[in-house]
Parts: sequence; C-alpha cells; structure tokens
Amino acid sequence: MTAEPSGAPLEEFLADPAHCTLDLASAVTHCAKSLGLRHAVVYLSDIQQRHLVPLTDVAPSLPIDDSLAGWCYRTQSLRVEESDRDGTTAWHPLLDGAERLGVLAVHARAITAESLRRGRALAALLAMMVSSKRAYKDSFVRRTRTAPMHLPAEMLRAFLPPRTIGNRDVVSTAVLEPAYDIGGDAFDHSLTTTSLHAVVLDAMGHNLLSGLTSAVALAACRNARRTGADLRALVENVDEALSRWLPDQFCTGVLARLDYRTGVLEWSNCGHPAPLLIRDQQLIVDRWRARPTRPWGCARCSPRGTAGCTRCDCSPATGCCCTPTV
Repeated sequence: MTAEPSGAPLEEFLADPAHCTLDLASAVTHCAKSLGLRHAVVYLSDIQQRHLVPLTDVAPSLPIDDSLAGWCYRTQSLRVEESDRDGTTAWHPLLDGAERLGVLAVHARAITAESLRRGRALAALLAMMVSSKRAYKDSFVRRTRTAPMHLPAEMLRAFLPPRTIGNRDVVSTAVLEPAYDIGGDAFDHSLTTTSLHAVVLDAMGHNLLSGLTSAVALAACRNARRTGADLRALVENVDEALSRWLPDQFCTGVLARLDYRTGVLEWSNCGHPAPLLIRDQQLIVDRWRARPTRPWGCARCSPRGTAGCTRCDCSPATGCCCTPTV
C-alpha cells in the first residue's frame, strides 16, 4: 500500500517565485500532479453562458443546458460520472465568490473522499488564478467568445464589474444581450458591509458615443458611491458629470440601494422604463410605483411635456424634465 501524496508538493510549487508567471494551463497540470490527481481540465463559460469551453484544445466544448458539466455549472454542485478515460470524472464548479466562472473536470481511476477534497481545493485555487488573469489574458477572452465583438461593446465591457456578486444575505446578477452589440446599455453593482448598490443604464443612441456616455455615468456613480453619497446625491452627481463632459448626450437609468440587514430598498428611476418585480416565476403587477423623473444629462430641458425640450423625447409618460427624485 502506498500513501496518498500530501499537500507539501503543492506548497513548494506555489512558494516558488519562478512559477508566478506560469501560464494557467501549465499551472493546472503542475497543481493537479502535486495533489496526486490524475488529470484535470478547466472549462470556462462563454459570455452568453451557453457553452463551457476548455482552456486548451484537449476536449470539445460542452452545452451548459444539456450536459453533466453544465448541470454542475448551473447548480454550483459536484457531479460525478463514469469517464471514457478508464475511470471517473468529478465535475467541480469554479466560483469567484458568487460568480460562476466555469467548471473543473478531475479525472481519476476511482473517486475517494480524499480525491474529492483535493479536487475542491484545486477548483478554489484555479478560480482565483482565473479571476486574477482574465482581465489581461486575451487567450481567455478569445476562447469565451463565439462571435466578433463590436467596438462599442468592446469598450463598454471593459468598464463592467463581474456579472454576479453576493454574500450570504444577497446576490446580484446581470446579463447584457445582445452580448456582442450592447451599444449604450450597462450595469453596475457593489457591496458594502450593510448594503447592495445596483444601477442599470441605457444611453442615447447605439454607437461608440453611447458607450462613452454610459462609461462616464458608471464612473460618476462609483465616484459618488465611494465617497458615501446617498442615492439623491448619486443621481445628481451623474447628471452633473454628463451635463459637463457630454452636454449633447443623455442617459436613462435605474438606481437602487438595498439595506440587506433591514430589507429596506431605496430606488430612483431617471427616465427609464419601470423595473419588473418577479417572484416564484410570476410577474407582480403595479408593485413599483414612483414619481416620474428625467434622464441624466437633460438639465436644460423645459418643464415636463412642453415643446421646449430638444434633448430627449419629453412627455408626461416618460417623465422627462422633472427634478430627479428618490
């Protein structure tokens, strides 16, 4: 009988400064070997979360809606199956906090409690590696795209946060479609020790300037939020930024702040279609009520519904040209 490898080889591998710049595919191989695992493959989700794409060309892509790997990704749960590699495969979710990155396939001759524990440890380690490298590794980006990215979408996606954030009390997730041609659509969300902040934006037009408008609005939101501004001050900060730097543009949006200790939700609608509330797969009608507001960057508009407004479609229905309210 031979003893299973301890964690010492992995510690030595991670402690070696020469390995800091090692590419992820090589790191997967070395870490799996150090943990005594037979073989491991990283699969990343594509932008639209339809396929799981292997990090290298060692295996085909897998459909998220119709595979055991996809089941692991969707439910964030372990899945074990017989493998065509003369053994078994354990599928582990790759998670960066609340965000799903993909899955890790660990191939073994036999599944044991120890191999599952080491597989989970490897998945946690690789998730951190993926998160730290994907912002500047174009190889990750290329493998997770299934179509050419239009320039406005390319620019705006560089400013977006992870699509899912959360903790034990609250989770926020966002998806943009059409994924490769998003124009001026954008989102932002963040967490403090007590609150979730979220914003959905839609800038005028569908071109590079639209994306720039949303980028400025995102920066203004974050700048105000990070100085402790309340929701009203945040709205005013975005309006001032757009009026100053992009005076010919405007942007609609919905902002929200949820105190997840008390359950109190504050929100402001700036010229945007009203949010929808869905519970148990049912639409709750007429639950979101608020006074109409105007889009950001529309500061020179005349009183609501008059013909003096030349910077947006002004009407009582859209609520353009009234003072932003919370």
